[in-house]
Parts: sequence; structure tokens; C-alpha cells
Amino acid sequence: MWKMVKLGEICDVLDSLRKPITKKDRVAGDYPYYGATGIVDWVEDYIFDEKLVLVGEDGAKWGSGDTTAFITTGKYWVNNHAHVLRPMPELVIHEWISYYLTGIDLSEFVTGLTVPKLNQANLRTIPIPLPPLAEQQRIVAKLDAAFAEIDEAIETTKNSKDNALKLYEALSREVFFAGDDVVPLRDIATVIMGQSPNGKSYNADGVGTPLVNGPVEFEEGSFGRSKSIKFTTQPTKFCKSGDALLCVRGSTTGRMNLASVDACIGRGVAAIRAHNNQQWINYFLQSARGYIFSIGTGATFPNVSSKQIESIEIRNPNQEEKRELIDKLSECYENIQVINKTYDLKKSNLVILKSAILAQELQREVA
Repeated sequence: MWKMVKLGEICDVLDSLRKPITKKDRVAGDYPYYGATGIVDWVEDYIFDEKLVLVGEDGAKWGSGDTTAFITTGKYWVNNHAHVLRPMPELVIHEWISYYLTGIDLSEFVTGLTVPKLNQANLRTIPIPLPPLAEQQRIVAKLDAAFAEIDEAIETTKNSKDNALKLYEALSREVFFAGDDVVPLRDIATVIMGQSPNGKSYNADGVGTPLVNGPVEFEEGSFGRSKSIKFTTQPTKFCKSGDALLCVRGSTTGRMNLASVDACIGRGVAAIRAHNNQQWINYFLQSARGYIFSIGTGATFPNVSSKQIESIEIRNPNQEEKRELIDKLSECYENIQVINKTYDLKKSNLVILKSAILAQELQREVA
């Protein structure tokens, strides 16, 4: 039978020592800079030099059971988004606290609707079972071994996913960037740059023309279909159903989707319409995302112009060769989607297995 105690009874809370560094004041260095979910940067100085437990104060997915708790060692800095715990060594080991907090739902201790937060007072009151040190060490060793196998399985599946993607990228480079029959994009496609309508014309009631302003209206994946979320009664520039839609502003520059309907396009989007083979254009843009981003101007807010897009060089083989190459790309891409779904399913199942193991080992009858 295990005794139940409060977290504040077996840990010192060192929150008074943590300190944020604004981005403008951060200087790149060798020491990890921790926040609520882990390392967020590397800095030139440190404030801790010991093994401690960090617990996310905000930013964690409170209410889902996905608590962020992790162990830190060496020299590092901690900002004000993570609680800092020093376990009392005569009572508890770091790993016991980390595993336990990771494996339970702490939503009842979180306050705030807009920005849910685990404050220090509530943190101290969290109940935690306290078996003898030897029992803690035995269970932790068992969890370490089980989780190492699970993590290895996740990594193996991820490697298969990464290898499939590398093969596809190599095939794409061979298809689009290794020939002599190169022309500027404007020779085989029309580029239509978006223009945002008057903001007062926007609505979410389906009145007027669907509006695609940027990635908010995109589905996942390059060949996803645009979503009709916003509408405008004063449309400006238009795309047609089936056009390739390309983000041309900001950090998502180069990301693409396909237009699901005839729609108005805002200034953050360009529509690319092939003269006679839209699939060829679609696969090319999907393969050239990194290059399109790289030609954007503006360090803080990159963007690409119509002239830059129209000048991008693209292979233009005859139609028969295009169809053969598209078939190869399509088959490879579909295989990647299958591998991705398999990876996501396996990872989800393995994460569930981790939770089950934690629940089995950590939830015991208490005194």
C-alpha cells in the first residue's frame, strides 16, 4: 500500500530562479533554453546547473492528459512558462515525478479559460503516490525499458517514412530539374496573383463568392482541396476549380493546395493554371516548394512576385513523356501517403500503449 502525498511536500519549487529572455535580447550559445514544452532556443548563459524536473505551466494540452513534464540536466536556462522542481532525494527520485505527472490528467488543477494555466499553488497540491525509493527505482527501470522499445519502434517506422520521402524527392528532382527542355513557367501556365477584397465584404454565411486568402483555407497536404470558410460580396481576382493555389507571402510561401471551387483569391495567394496539363504543373509546384520559398524577398516577411513565379524554369517534355512521368510520380506519392497513414496509426497506438503501461504501473492502491 502506497502513501499519498502532495507534490509540494516532496519537492522544492524553484520558480523564483527562472527568468525569461526576450527574443531581441537572446544571444545564440551552447546552453538550452527551456519553456513549457522543452527546448525552445539555445543561449549564451545559464541559470541552473543540476538535475531537476520541469513541468509546463502553460502551453500544455491541459485536459487531454498530455501533461508536459521532463527531466533536465547539465547547464541550462528556464523561462517563466515551466515550473522548476527539485525533488527531495531522501523521499523521491526525479524519474518517478516525471513519469507520474506525464501519465495523469491534471486538468482539475488548471485555471483560466483563454490561457489555461497550472499555477504554483495548485501545482503544490497535486496528489502523488509515494512508494519506497527502492520500489520507485524498480518501476522506473521497468518503464525505461518498455518505453525504450516503444521509442525504437516509433523511430523505425519514422525512418521508413523519411526514406520513402527521400526517394520521392529524388525522383522529383530527376523529373523536373534534370532535363534540357526547360522553359519559363509563363510559357506553359498562367499566373494569377490574388488581390484582397474590401474587408467589409467578408462573411461566413455563404453569401457571395468563396474567398481563399491563404493557408487557413487550405487542407493538409500539397494536393488537398481549398476550404470555403469565408465569402465576399466584392470579389477581385479569381481562380477556377482545379487551379493550383500557391502561398506567396510569409512563412508559408511555397505551400500549395488545389482549388475546390471557383473562388476569389486574396493577396496571400496566387493561382497557377496550366495551358494544357494541370497535373504537370501541380507536381512541379509541389516539388519546388523549397525553391519558391528561397526566392522570396524580405527577411522578416518573405513574399514572391508574379514576375518571379513566371520566371521559374520548368521542364516541358512532350505530352506522352509528361503522362509517363506523372504516372511514376503519382504512384510514388500514393505510396508515401499509405506509409504516412501507417506511421501515424502505429505512432498513435504506441503512444496509447505508453499511457496504458503508465496507468498500470503508477496507479496503485494508496494508504
